[in-house]
Amino acid sequence: MIELDRVSKVFGAPPGAVRAVDQVCFRVEDGETVCLIGTSGSGKTTTLKMVNRLEEPTSGRILVDGQDVQTQDLIRLRRSLGYVIQKGGLFPHRTVAQNIGLLPRLEGWPADRIRARVEELLELVSLPPERFAKRHPHELSGGQQQRVGVARALALDPSHILMDEPFGALDPLTRDSLQEEFLRLKSRVGKTILLVTHDLDEAFRLGDRVALMHEGRLVQIGTRVDFRLRPASPFVEEFMRSHLDGPGEALALDLLDPQAQVVPMGENPGGSGPLLFLDTNGLLEAVAAEADGPRHENPPTLAASARRAVALEMLLETRLPALGVLDGQGRLLGAVTPTSALRGLQKT
Repeated sequence: MIELDRVSKVFGAPPGAVRAVDQVCFRVEDGETVCLIGTSGSGKTTTLKMVNRLEEPTSGRILVDGQDVQTQDLIRLRRSLGYVIQKGGLFPHRTVAQNIGLLPRLEGWPADRIRARVEELLELVSLPPERFAKRHPHELSGGQQQRVGVARALALDPSHILMDEPFGALDPLTRDSLQEEFLRLKSRVGKTILLVTHDLDEAFRLGDRVALMHEGRLVQIGTRVDFRLRPASPFVEEFMRSHLDGPGEALALDLLDPQAQVVPMGENPGGSGPLLFLDTNGLLEAVAAEADGPRHENPPTLAASARRAVALEMLLETRLPALGVLDGQGRLLGAVTPTSALRGLQKT
């Protein structure tokens, strides 16, 4: 676990001092990925760098597995934390195998063990060692360099990984591919990950939770459902609107129709708008366009994370007046309707 307890960072001295990070508190639980995002100059990268003491906090405590990083030997701390930066940060004069095996060599591992670990990691990041081990960074694509950077961060099998905009410098197709690889890898290696990104869609895609920073402060931390349905402030609402209204980015959660009504068992609907009828267990039983209209029983539902295109396709195929939207625990959040889906498209 990584825990930040009232951490602040001030650059310079009064009267020109700049408070880059201001009383930030949050935890990254064991095996969890938290993505830090925020406006330019929000303090997200400074926050990340204080975990491995590339920047020293002015006040507060940072704990890794319960140990204050300020009390640890700096070299031992950094070797215990995997670190991935933009463009991989590879040594250009070293081969791929030498880049990955650098820390094991500094730790005094025997050559056979280093070679086996390098081959294992190259296989893990989908770079066959027989093809890539002897290459130099300039012989790799940007995506391949980033995979090597991830492999190097995993070399000593650290429990915690820090990632500073690891996919930010890549073209969209390569970035999308590496995001998929990251999700596959994350499920296999089970690391605790703190990742900085400037892309909110990437943050929600890769993170179990997202931490939003603004002017050095943490303004909200949670899931996409939390941010959409329970924004902590008008700033969060505006940030969501400005960053997630692009074509193809909206999810079912972003397309909820505010006119849709949820009708518990035994209650009579009032007003107008699409209706979602619940059974005695509180589960979606039927939908209808209006109170006197026909009810469509056992309707299909959408996951909150379903993409806009999926929602539109299901609406066209089923011709239903509404599709219930469920969160990860199966709870009904609301409904996507043809009206709300079209309105969402018109915003792009």
